[in-house]
Amino acid sequence: VHPPTPQLFLEYMFMASNYQESTAWNEVKELALYLIEVSTLDYYFTSYRASEIALAALLNATDTLKSQLTNQVDFDFAFLSDIGLSRTVHTDRCQTRLATLYSKSQDAAVSTSETIPRMQSPVSVTADLQD
Repeated sequence: VHPPTPQLFLEYMFMASNYQESTAWNEVKELALYLIEVSTLDYYFTSYRASEIALAALLNATDTLKSQLTNQVDFDFAFLSDIGLSRTVHTDRCQTRLATLYSKSQDAAVSTSETIPRMQSPVSVTADLQD
C-alpha cells in the first residue's frame, strides 16, 4: 500500500472546502498541482509530510492568483481545522521554498525559451538554490 500523496491531500482539501466549481478555483487547483510537481524535483521536501506540502501548495496558489481572481473566489480556509490541518512552522517552510521554486521556474521559462535550443534539456529550477 502506498502512502497518501500531496495530490491526494489537495483533492481532499478541495472536497472538504465545498468549493464551487469555477474557472477561478480550477486555476488555483492547477497551480497548486504544478507546485506539488515542482516539489518532487527538490530533495528538500523529502522530510515533510504530504499534507504539509499540499497545504503549502494551496496557500501559495491562492496567494499568487489572489490579485488576479479578486471577487471570483472566496479564499476562506476555515475548513482546514475541520479536517485536522493547520498552518505550522513546517508548512510555512514548505510555502517559502515553493514560492522560491515557482519564482525560479518562471524565470527559467522566460530565459530558456529565448536562449536554449529545443533539443537541449531544460535547466533544473533547483540548480541555484541553497539552504
